Amino acid sequence: MADLRLTNTKFEFCALDGVQFQDTHLGADRVPMQWKHCDLRGSHFVDCDLSGVELEACQVKGMKINGVPVAKLVEAYELMNQR
Repeated sequence: MADLRLTNTKFEFCALDGVQFQDTHLGADRVPMQWKHCDLRGSHFVDCDLSGVELEACQVKGMKINGVPVAKLVEAYELMNQR
């Protein structure tokens, strides 16, 4: 599918195995997407603008940012804040 406008569309109970999103944007109003109760395990984000993204009550085991395990980043952050 290409050249779609899915503004304010809601998808529920979907299997998205192997789906690829490429060259997408949030539209003129820049209304953020919401992902709730989603299994995105093993997904790969490349050259994406994730500015302002928030993870809440999410499983991040094995997650990496630019090759650095998130667990190591959190560990370093916590060590820095103990000083």
